[in-house]
Amino acid sequence: MKTCSFCNKFNKDNEIFCKYCGNELNLLVKSCPKCKATAELLIKYCKNCGYDFSKLNIQTEYPKNKSNKKLIIAITAVGSFLFVCIIILLVLIYKPGVNTAATPTTIIDSSDAIASETTALIAAENQDSSTVFTGISDALEKGISPETTASASAKEPVAATLNKIAFQSDRDGDFDIYIMNIDGTGQQSLTNNNSSDRYPSFSPDGSRIVYSSDIDGDFEIYVMNSDGSNSKQLTVNSSADKYPCFSPDGLKIVFAADRDNNWEIYVMDLDGKNQKNLSYRLGDDKYPAVSPDGTKITFTGNIDENQEIFLMNFDGSGQGNLTSNSYDDEYSSFSPDGKSIVFESIRDGNWEIYIMNYDGTNQRRLTVSSKSSWNASFSPDGSKIAFDSDDTGNSEIYIMNTDSKGIMQLTNNSANDTFPTFSPRQ
Repeated sequence: MKTCSFCNKFNKDNEIFCKYCGNELNLLVKSCPKCKATAELLIKYCKNCGYDFSKLNIQTEYPKNKSNKKLIIAITAVGSFLFVCIIILLVLIYKPGVNTAATPTTIIDSSDAIASETTALIAAENQDSSTVFTGISDALEKGISPETTASASAKEPVAATLNKIAFQSDRDGDFDIYIMNIDGTGQQSLTNNNSSDRYPSFSPDGSRIVYSSDIDGDFEIYVMNSDGSNSKQLTVNSSADKYPCFSPDGLKIVFAADRDNNWEIYVMDLDGKNQKNLSYRLGDDKYPAVSPDGTKITFTGNIDENQEIFLMNFDGSGQGNLTSNSYDDEYSSFSPDGKSIVFESIRDGNWEIYIMNYDGTNQRRLTVSSKSSWNASFSPDGSKIAFDSDDTGNSEIYIMNTDSKGIMQLTNNSANDTFPTFSPRQ
């Protein structure tokens, strides 16, 4: 009985194999009867742990037996194929959104890649052992890579942001876009730069936010994912573009621009193409909002130095004012059912939130502020109205019922938090 110096276990024999062909020998053999190799080509190793008593690395030098190599290659190929199948199965189970119709093709592609690599390895069986083992590693990588590449190149769906309020705040020194829960908790910034990022508005599905920023020197329209990632510039010109919002079908963006020496209402595609002037009025037109059915646009227009609420068709036709008085009325927004419009007016001495029917009738005041209230917008279910007010000395975000009751303050800091807008409801 001998003890292995490597694993310290007893062995009946210290096994001997031919270094050249892998043939198993007995202790008395001085040369290999199979390939006639001389004694210096024989390997002596521990049967329990594989320790090579001739100080050779048996993992790379042994064995060079053809049948053993084929076995390793076959086991590797089968294991790789099963691994890919398990990954695909897990994806189908835990990601229901994956297109299952494409799965059979993916499985065939992966198995073909592994089978092709295995064939290539068997054809190269006369290479040295280190090359064979390197080839097996390459086969594993190449067998998996079609799946990995397809997954990485596939366009990931953008997650929707639901039951949130986006707003702008200058709490960090300049205006950035922020988001919070509808009860005011979980406030966090979506943009963070030295520019002014303002006027956020959610897409109908809650996956994106369109906003205006002067990061390139003047205000342009940008769009980003609702988590703040992947910001893209949509307009590029020397004038200011502001107050963007999505159309209800999510295919267009409406905004205001002062490109013709006065502010006008424009519309464009989601990628910024096909920009078109809709309002073509002599006075300034700002703050557009699209009706829930996508057929109308309400906006703030100037008449004889007064700001009034206007309504027009989505193509810019049929323009007419809904309010008409000697005071300024601004910043209108539709209710989710399209029957009501909220706006702000200074007709009673300071800026307050008002509501009226979609045709301009039944105008009535909602807020009674010691100072001013502005920038009202409806919640997705039409039961709440968010707005900002400077009653505490600086602008903060508030929420109230549509009958003006149940007012609750959502933000509370020394900065200005303004222009709240709701994301879609879950």
